[in-house]
Amino acid sequence: MSWYSPGLGDVPDHFRQLLEGYSDIRPEDVKPHILEVRTRAWEIRPSPTIGLCCFLDLDVAWSSAYDSVISRLRSQPQDGKDGGEVLLEVGCCFGQNIRKIVWDGVSPDRVVGLAFVSQFIELGYDLFRDRDRLESCFIVWNPVHCAPRQDIERRIERKVDMIYIGAYMHLFPYEMQVSVCRDLVRLLRPLKSAETRAPAEDEGRSVGQCRSADNSQVSSEPYSNQLIFGRQVGFLARAGHYKHPDLMVLSPVFYHSPTTFREIWARVGRETGTRWNVTIRTEMISPPAGRWTFENPADAEVRWLVFVAERRDQ
Repeated sequence: MSWYSPGLGDVPDHFRQLLEGYSDIRPEDVKPHILEVRTRAWEIRPSPTIGLCCFLDLDVAWSSAYDSVISRLRSQPQDGKDGGEVLLEVGCCFGQNIRKIVWDGVSPDRVVGLAFVSQFIELGYDLFRDRDRLESCFIVWNPVHCAPRQDIERRIERKVDMIYIGAYMHLFPYEMQVSVCRDLVRLLRPLKSAETRAPAEDEGRSVGQCRSADNSQVSSEPYSNQLIFGRQVGFLARAGHYKHPDLMVLSPVFYHSPTTFREIWARVGRETGTRWNVTIRTEMISPPAGRWTFENPADAEVRWLVFVAERRDQ
């Protein structure tokens, strides 16, 4: 397969530092340890993220919002009524970004992960050797067969402040992206004027304790500007549906330009009664990811669209 690399080059410094510092893995063991976990993951879910070791990116730290996010998650609430702000990561793979956030000083109970493959949660514990000490909550969720409001309502709907969606949206056609964004907005804490919604019966499965699921510990009001941020593959100017190389996603999928990405959030705002300020920066896509992203991998317009959507209702 074009999106499988049997070897592993230099491990990125940030990931090596995480394994050596957070997981206490010896420097000489880092590379074989990664490859051993990657081999097991490939047998479960052969995808570009696994085959090309894209999980080594720790891409949450790419965002211009990252330092602010870490500061907010570290902060203690002034009124002492609940446990502080909560970040949700959608499509957390092995939970590598969650470990990065925790390593940067955030309490594990401030971070929740939605995983598409249940076995990857267990592989994450093996990769980072923290099964006995990581208290973050992981929820198994199938993004194709159920919407977030149906699957995780009792645990986290209307109880999170920031959502990191990584390279998630570009896995879907255009109209499904709109639906996904609407569902993500529903996971955010309501504004003060919003009525409290009774939780529906939960159909999801969690690993770990979701502190945010306890209504006695979670405020119904947002702390400050709510964020949905991440990255996705797109173009500098054009946009359209393209065949994705991973046959396990819904293809053809829609790749945005900065203009169409802002337009989709304008539509989501109209349909959810919210307003969003979207900032985007474009970055070149370096190999190996660039080998499989498009039918024409030499396309000069292909870029990462690294975005921050900030809620601005007032």
